[in-house]
Amino acid sequence: SSDVCSSDLMKANEMITDIFGPQGSDIILARGDVYDPGSLAAMLKLEDAIPMDPRNYPEREDYFARDQISSIADYVLMASPDGRLPDTREEVLEAVEQLSLRIPVASMVGERDGEQVAMIMLNSGFPETEDEMRVKADVMRDNSARVAGSSGLKFSSTGFTVLVADLLGNILPTQLKTSGLALLLCALVLIVVFKSFIYGISTLVVVVCGMVAELVFLFALGWPLDLMTVMVASLVIGAGIDFGIHITHRFREERHVNGTGVEEAIRNTVKHVGRALVAAALTTMGVFFILGLSNMGMMQRFGFTTAVGLLGALLGAILVLPSVLAIVAGRRGD
Repeated sequence: SSDVCSSDLMKANEMITDIFGPQGSDIILARGDVYDPGSLAAMLKLEDAIPMDPRNYPEREDYFARDQISSIADYVLMASPDGRLPDTREEVLEAVEQLSLRIPVASMVGERDGEQVAMIMLNSGFPETEDEMRVKADVMRDNSARVAGSSGLKFSSTGFTVLVADLLGNILPTQLKTSGLALLLCALVLIVVFKSFIYGISTLVVVVCGMVAELVFLFALGWPLDLMTVMVASLVIGAGIDFGIHITHRFREERHVNGTGVEEAIRNTVKHVGRALVAAALTTMGVFFILGLSNMGMMQRFGFTTAVGLLGALLGAILVLPSVLAIVAGRRGD
Protein backbone atom coordinates (compact mmCIF):
# COMPACT_ATOMS: atom_id res chain seq x y z
CA SER A 1 0.00 0.00 0.00
CA SER A 2 1.03 3.65 -0.38
CA ASP A 3 1.17 4.06 3.41
CA VAL A 4 3.68 1.20 3.72
CA CYS A 5 5.69 2.60 0.80
CA SER A 6 5.81 6.05 2.36
CA SER A 7 6.81 4.58 5.73
CA ASP A 8 9.67 2.60 4.16
CA LEU A 9 10.74 5.68 2.23
CA MET A 10 10.90 7.85 5.32
CA LYS A 11 12.83 5.19 7.25
CA ALA A 12 15.35 4.89 4.40
CA ASN A 13 15.68 8.66 4.22
CA GLU A 14 16.28 8.91 7.98
CA MET A 15 18.83 6.09 7.77
CA ILE A 16 20.74 7.93 5.03
CA THR A 17 20.79 11.16 7.04
CA ASP A 18 21.98 9.34 10.17
CA ILE A 19 24.78 7.45 8.42
CA PHE A 20 25.90 9.70 5.59
CA GLY A 21 24.51 13.14 6.48
CA PRO A 22 22.01 15.22 4.44
CA GLN A 23 21.85 14.33 0.73
CA GLY A 24 20.46 16.20 -2.30
CA SER A 25 20.48 13.48 -4.97
CA ASP A 26 18.18 10.60 -5.74
CA ILE A 27 19.46 7.61 -3.84
CA ILE A 28 19.13 3.86 -3.83
CA LEU A 29 20.14 2.34 -0.52
CA ALA A 30 21.80 -1.11 -0.72
CA ARG A 31 21.81 -3.18 2.46
CA GLY A 32 23.66 -6.43 3.01
CA ASP A 33 27.23 -7.65 2.49
CA VAL A 34 28.12 -4.78 0.15
CA TYR A 35 31.82 -5.74 0.01
CA ASP A 36 31.04 -9.15 -1.43
CA PRO A 37 32.09 -9.27 -5.12
CA GLY A 38 28.64 -10.52 -6.06
CA SER A 39 27.04 -7.59 -4.26
CA LEU A 40 29.28 -5.11 -6.06
CA ALA A 41 28.38 -6.75 -9.35
CA ALA A 42 24.68 -6.46 -8.49
CA MET A 43 25.10 -2.75 -7.75
CA LEU A 44 26.82 -2.22 -11.10
CA LYS A 45 24.08 -4.20 -12.82
CA LEU A 46 21.46 -1.92 -11.27
CA GLU A 47 23.41 1.21 -12.25
CA ASP A 48 23.56 -0.02 -15.84
CA ALA A 49 19.91 -1.09 -15.92
CA ILE A 50 18.40 2.24 -14.85
CA PRO A 51 19.69 4.30 -17.83
CA MET A 52 18.78 1.45 -20.19
CA ASP A 53 15.17 1.33 -18.98
CA PRO A 54 12.82 2.13 -21.93
CA ARG A 55 11.06 4.72 -19.76
CA ASN A 56 14.28 6.66 -19.22
CA TYR A 57 15.34 9.56 -21.42
CA PRO A 58 19.08 10.04 -20.87
CA GLU A 59 19.25 12.92 -23.36
CA ARG A 60 17.18 15.00 -20.93
CA GLU A 61 18.74 16.45 -17.80
CA ASP A 62 15.62 15.48 -15.85
CA TYR A 63 16.33 11.77 -16.32
CA PHE A 64 19.14 9.35 -15.57
CA ALA A 65 22.45 9.10 -17.41
CA ARG A 66 25.01 6.40 -16.59
CA ASP A 67 27.85 8.85 -16.02
CA GLN A 68 25.72 10.54 -13.35
CA ILE A 69 25.25 7.36 -11.32
CA SER A 70 27.94 6.20 -8.90
CA SER A 71 28.60 3.95 -5.92
CA ILE A 72 31.46 2.22 -4.14
CA ALA A 73 31.26 -0.48 -6.83
CA ASP A 74 32.27 2.02 -9.52
CA TYR A 75 35.32 3.15 -7.54
CA VAL A 76 36.43 -0.41 -6.82
CA LEU A 77 36.07 -1.21 -10.52
CA MET A 78 38.04 1.89 -11.57
CA ALA A 79 40.80 1.07 -9.08
CA SER A 80 41.19 -2.44 -10.45
CA PRO A 81 44.31 -2.78 -12.65
CA ASP A 82 42.67 -5.30 -15.00
CA GLY A 83 39.38 -3.36 -15.32
CA ARG A 84 37.20 -5.93 -13.55
CA LEU A 85 35.89 -6.49 -10.04
CA PRO A 86 38.02 -8.49 -7.55
CA ASP A 87 37.21 -12.18 -7.22
CA THR A 88 37.21 -12.40 -3.41
CA ARG A 89 35.93 -10.35 -0.51
CA GLU A 90 39.47 -9.98 0.81
CA GLU A 91 40.58 -8.40 -2.46
CA VAL A 92 37.60 -6.04 -2.32
CA LEU A 93 38.51 -4.95 1.23
CA GLU A 94 42.10 -4.40 0.17
CA ALA A 95 40.94 -2.24 -2.75
CA VAL A 96 38.62 -0.27 -0.47
CA GLU A 97 41.46 0.30 1.99
CA GLN A 98 43.57 1.74 -0.81
CA LEU A 99 40.65 3.86 -1.99
CA SER A 100 40.11 5.28 1.48
CA LEU A 101 43.51 6.96 1.21
CA ARG A 102 42.27 9.03 -1.74
CA ILE A 103 38.49 9.36 -1.34
CA PRO A 104 36.07 9.45 1.63
CA VAL A 105 34.75 5.89 1.42
CA ALA A 106 32.72 6.48 4.59
CA SER A 107 30.48 8.84 2.61
CA MET A 108 29.42 5.89 0.40
CA VAL A 109 29.41 2.92 2.78
CA GLY A 110 28.38 2.81 6.42
CA GLU A 111 26.84 0.51 8.99
CA ARG A 112 23.45 0.48 10.68
CA ASP A 113 22.26 -2.06 13.28
CA GLY A 114 25.12 -4.38 12.40
CA GLU A 115 24.27 -4.29 8.69
CA GLN A 116 26.39 -2.73 5.97
CA VAL A 117 24.70 0.04 4.00
CA ALA A 118 25.88 1.54 0.71
CA MET A 119 24.51 4.41 -1.34
CA ILE A 120 24.00 4.47 -5.08
CA MET A 121 23.88 8.15 -6.01
CA LEU A 122 21.77 9.23 -9.00
CA ASN A 123 22.24 12.84 -10.04
CA SER A 124 19.49 14.17 -12.28
CA GLY A 125 17.34 17.24 -12.83
CA PHE A 126 13.88 18.12 -11.52
CA PRO A 127 11.03 16.83 -13.75
CA GLU A 128 8.47 19.37 -14.93
CA THR A 129 5.35 17.27 -14.34
CA GLU A 130 4.00 14.90 -11.76
CA ASP A 131 3.82 12.07 -14.31
CA GLU A 132 7.53 12.44 -15.06
CA MET A 133 8.23 12.39 -11.33
CA ARG A 134 6.36 9.10 -11.01
CA VAL A 135 8.18 7.65 -14.01
CA LYS A 136 11.56 8.42 -12.46
CA ALA A 137 10.52 6.88 -9.14
CA ASP A 138 9.16 3.78 -10.91
CA VAL A 139 12.38 3.37 -12.92
CA MET A 140 14.38 3.34 -9.69
CA ARG A 141 12.04 1.02 -7.80
CA ASP A 142 11.30 -1.46 -10.59
CA ASN A 143 14.93 -2.01 -11.52
CA SER A 144 15.93 -2.24 -7.85
CA ALA A 145 13.34 -4.96 -7.27
CA ARG A 146 14.47 -6.85 -10.36
CA VAL A 147 18.15 -6.83 -9.40
CA ALA A 148 17.43 -7.56 -5.73
CA GLY A 149 15.71 -10.79 -6.72
CA SER A 150 18.99 -12.22 -8.04
CA SER A 151 21.32 -10.84 -5.37
CA GLY A 152 21.73 -10.91 -1.61
CA LEU A 153 21.11 -7.19 -1.29
CA LYS A 154 18.03 -5.30 -0.24
CA PHE A 155 17.41 -2.05 -2.13
CA SER A 156 15.40 0.97 -0.96
CA SER A 157 14.75 3.88 -3.31
CA THR A 158 14.62 7.30 -1.71
CA GLY A 159 15.75 10.86 -2.22
CA PHE A 160 13.99 13.93 -3.57
CA THR A 161 12.27 12.38 -6.60
CA VAL A 162 10.80 9.41 -4.75
CA LEU A 163 9.81 11.51 -1.76
CA VAL A 164 7.92 14.07 -3.84
CA ALA A 165 6.33 11.38 -6.05
CA ASP A 166 4.96 9.59 -3.00
CA LEU A 167 3.74 12.82 -1.44
CA LEU A 168 1.96 13.76 -4.66
CA GLY A 169 0.35 10.35 -4.82
CA ASN A 170 -1.13 10.92 -1.37
CA ILE A 171 -1.95 14.62 -1.69
CA LEU A 172 -3.93 14.61 -4.95
CA PRO A 173 -6.68 12.15 -3.89
CA THR A 174 -6.89 13.85 -0.50
CA GLN A 175 -7.20 17.29 -2.06
CA LEU A 176 -9.98 16.14 -4.37
CA LYS A 177 -11.90 14.67 -1.43
CA THR A 178 -11.47 17.77 0.69
CA SER A 179 -12.60 19.99 -2.20
CA GLY A 180 -15.79 17.95 -2.46
CA LEU A 181 -16.27 18.19 1.30
CA ALA A 182 -15.67 21.96 1.15
CA LEU A 183 -18.40 22.31 -1.49
CA LEU A 184 -20.82 20.34 0.66
CA LEU A 185 -20.07 22.41 3.76
CA CYS A 186 -20.37 25.64 1.75
CA ALA A 187 -23.78 24.51 0.53
CA LEU A 188 -24.93 23.81 4.09
CA VAL A 189 -23.69 27.21 5.30
CA LEU A 190 -25.41 29.02 2.44
CA ILE A 191 -28.68 27.22 3.10
CA VAL A 192 -28.49 28.30 6.74
CA VAL A 193 -27.48 31.89 5.91
CA PHE A 194 -30.23 32.45 3.33
CA LYS A 195 -32.71 30.19 5.16
CA SER A 196 -33.53 28.68 1.81
CA PHE A 197 -32.37 25.47 0.19
CA ILE A 198 -32.88 26.70 -3.37
CA TYR A 199 -31.09 30.03 -2.88
CA GLY A 200 -28.22 28.35 -1.06
CA ILE A 201 -27.69 25.79 -3.83
CA SER A 202 -28.11 28.45 -6.53
CA THR A 203 -25.28 30.50 -5.06
CA LEU A 204 -22.90 27.58 -5.61
CA VAL A 205 -23.23 28.19 -9.36
CA VAL A 206 -20.43 30.74 -9.02
CA VAL A 207 -18.02 28.14 -7.63
CA VAL A 208 -19.01 25.63 -10.31
CA CYS A 209 -18.30 28.20 -13.03
CA GLY A 210 -14.85 28.85 -11.58
CA MET A 211 -13.96 25.17 -11.32
CA VAL A 212 -15.24 24.45 -14.84
CA ALA A 213 -13.14 27.34 -16.18
CA GLU A 214 -10.11 25.90 -14.38
CA LEU A 215 -10.57 22.39 -15.79
CA VAL A 216 -11.29 23.60 -19.33
CA PHE A 217 -8.18 25.78 -19.22
CA LEU A 218 -6.01 22.87 -18.04
CA PHE A 219 -7.45 20.55 -20.69
CA ALA A 220 -7.06 23.12 -23.48
CA LEU A 221 -3.36 23.64 -22.70
CA GLY A 222 -2.70 19.99 -21.92
CA TRP A 223 -1.49 20.79 -18.42
CA PRO A 224 -1.60 18.09 -15.72
CA LEU A 225 -3.56 18.21 -12.49
CA ASP A 226 -0.47 18.33 -10.29
CA LEU A 227 0.36 19.36 -6.73
CA MET A 228 0.00 23.07 -7.49
CA THR A 229 -2.97 23.12 -9.88
CA VAL A 230 -5.07 20.84 -7.68
CA MET A 231 -4.97 23.51 -4.98
CA VAL A 232 -6.59 26.02 -7.32
CA ALA A 233 -9.99 24.46 -6.56
CA SER A 234 -9.68 25.48 -2.90
CA LEU A 235 -8.88 29.08 -3.86
CA VAL A 236 -11.76 29.23 -6.32
CA ILE A 237 -14.16 27.86 -3.72
CA GLY A 238 -13.02 30.41 -1.15
CA ALA A 239 -13.18 33.43 -3.48
CA GLY A 240 -16.14 32.28 -5.58
CA ILE A 241 -18.40 31.64 -2.63
CA ASP A 242 -17.72 35.21 -1.50
CA PHE A 243 -18.70 36.58 -4.92
CA GLY A 244 -21.89 34.55 -4.87
CA ILE A 245 -22.93 35.60 -1.36
CA HIS A 246 -22.66 39.29 -2.26
CA ILE A 247 -24.83 38.87 -5.36
CA THR A 248 -27.50 36.69 -3.74
CA HIS A 249 -27.70 38.81 -0.59
CA ARG A 250 -28.09 42.07 -2.53
CA PHE A 251 -30.68 40.53 -4.85
CA ARG A 252 -32.83 39.31 -1.95
CA GLU A 253 -32.42 42.66 -0.23
CA GLU A 254 -33.67 44.44 -3.35
CA ARG A 255 -36.66 42.11 -3.57
CA HIS A 256 -37.69 41.87 0.09
CA VAL A 257 -36.57 45.21 1.55
CA ASN A 258 -36.93 47.58 -1.39
CA GLY A 259 -39.79 45.67 -3.00
CA THR A 260 -38.40 45.98 -6.54
CA GLY A 261 -39.33 43.68 -9.40
CA VAL A 262 -37.12 40.83 -10.52
CA GLU A 263 -35.62 42.62 -13.52
CA GLU A 264 -34.93 45.81 -11.61
CA ALA A 265 -33.51 43.85 -8.67
CA ILE A 266 -31.11 42.08 -11.02
CA ARG A 267 -30.13 45.37 -12.63
CA ASN A 268 -29.50 47.12 -9.30
CA THR A 269 -27.57 44.14 -7.92
CA VAL A 270 -25.19 43.91 -10.85
CA LYS A 271 -24.85 47.71 -11.04
CA HIS A 272 -23.94 48.28 -7.40
CA VAL A 273 -22.34 45.02 -6.23
CA GLY A 274 -20.86 44.05 -9.58
CA ARG A 275 -18.43 46.96 -9.69
CA ALA A 276 -16.92 46.08 -6.32
CA LEU A 277 -16.65 42.41 -7.27
CA VAL A 278 -14.92 43.22 -10.56
CA ALA A 279 -12.39 45.45 -8.82
CA ALA A 280 -11.69 42.88 -6.11
CA ALA A 281 -11.46 40.00 -8.56
CA LEU A 282 -9.16 41.81 -11.01
CA THR A 283 -6.69 42.78 -8.30
CA THR A 284 -6.59 39.21 -6.98
CA MET A 285 -6.27 37.78 -10.50
CA GLY A 286 -3.41 40.18 -11.18
CA VAL A 287 -1.42 38.79 -8.27
CA PHE A 288 -1.76 35.22 -9.52
CA PHE A 289 -1.11 36.28 -13.12
CA ILE A 290 2.25 37.66 -12.00
CA LEU A 291 3.00 34.28 -10.40
CA GLY A 292 2.33 32.79 -13.82
CA LEU A 293 5.31 34.72 -15.20
CA SER A 294 7.65 32.65 -13.02
CA ASN A 295 10.39 30.55 -14.63
CA MET A 296 9.21 27.47 -12.71
CA GLY A 297 6.77 25.37 -14.72
CA MET A 298 4.63 24.29 -11.77
CA MET A 299 4.40 27.87 -10.49
CA GLN A 300 3.42 29.12 -13.96
CA ARG A 301 0.59 26.61 -14.19
CA PHE A 302 -0.57 27.47 -10.68
CA GLY A 303 -0.59 31.23 -11.32
CA PHE A 304 -2.32 31.20 -14.68
CA THR A 305 -4.83 28.50 -13.70
CA THR A 306 -5.81 30.35 -10.52
CA ALA A 307 -6.29 33.58 -12.47
CA VAL A 308 -8.51 31.80 -14.99
CA GLY A 309 -10.47 30.07 -12.22
CA LEU A 310 -11.13 33.40 -10.50
CA LEU A 311 -12.17 34.92 -13.83
CA GLY A 312 -14.63 32.06 -14.30
CA ALA A 313 -16.02 32.64 -10.80
CA LEU A 314 -16.36 36.39 -11.50
CA LEU A 315 -18.21 35.80 -14.77
CA GLY A 316 -20.39 33.26 -13.01
CA ALA A 317 -21.28 35.84 -10.35
CA ILE A 318 -21.97 38.67 -12.82
CA LEU A 319 -23.61 36.77 -15.67
CA VAL A 320 -24.79 33.31 -14.62
CA LEU A 321 -25.93 33.71 -11.01
CA PRO A 322 -28.26 36.69 -11.68
CA SER A 323 -30.01 34.66 -14.38
CA VAL A 324 -30.38 31.70 -12.02
CA LEU A 325 -31.72 33.97 -9.28
CA ALA A 326 -34.23 35.49 -11.70
CA ILE A 327 -35.49 32.04 -12.65
CA VAL A 328 -35.72 30.94 -9.00
CA ALA A 329 -37.53 34.12 -7.95
CA GLY A 330 -39.91 33.83 -10.87
CA ARG A 331 -40.88 30.27 -10.03
CA ARG A 332 -41.15 30.87 -6.30
CA GLY A 333 -43.01 34.14 -6.75
CA ASP A 334 -40.88 35.90 -4.13
